[in-house]
Amino acid sequence: MISPLELSKRMLTRQTDHIFSLPIMILMPHSRCNCRCVMCDIWKANKHGVELTVGDLRPHLQAMTQLNVQLVVLSGGEALMHSNLWLLCRELKKRDIKITLLSTGLLLAKNARNVVAWTDEIILSLDGSRDIHNRIRNVPRAFERLSDGVDAVKNINPDFRITARCVIQKMNFRDLPYLADMHK
Repeated sequence: MISPLELSKRMLTRQTDHIFSLPIMILMPHSRCNCRCVMCDIWKANKHGVELTVGDLRPHLQAMTQLNVQLVVLSGGEALMHSNLWLLCRELKKRDIKITLLSTGLLLAKNARNVVAWTDEIILSLDGSRDIHNRIRNVPRAFERLSDGVDAVKNINPDFRITARCVIQKMNFRDLPYLADMHK
């Protein structure tokens, strides 16, 4: 339940040009990506490998507390490519901030233990059935690696929350029935 004070802060945020409450924050620890998607060029953005460090994050933690940040969504590129992602997660967890990881799934199997230990849920990018997904992601075996990653996480914690998101576009719109049936 949202307190009256928090509700007031959220209303002020919507009505003014000042942020009084920010319950959900999207954090991009870097912009590298391991996919070469046909609909995206994020992977081209970070050729110098610049990453957010714990030192970069610390000065903002007090403001995050004041703004009542309750959930940080780790995005990118592929957040799992960050060299010290778990240190960033530790800093957030110290403040009881929940963490959602957006991921391509390609590195999920390799990082399954840490994902389960440091995040609260995963949202995977899934573009369709195997062939469609692999074609859109422009990475051989992308679907299989994503699937292996899901299996690795579920072997550690069968109840760990994993959902998916999809960019609907001309290469996959006919594959929507497959996506809708995947949960079965």
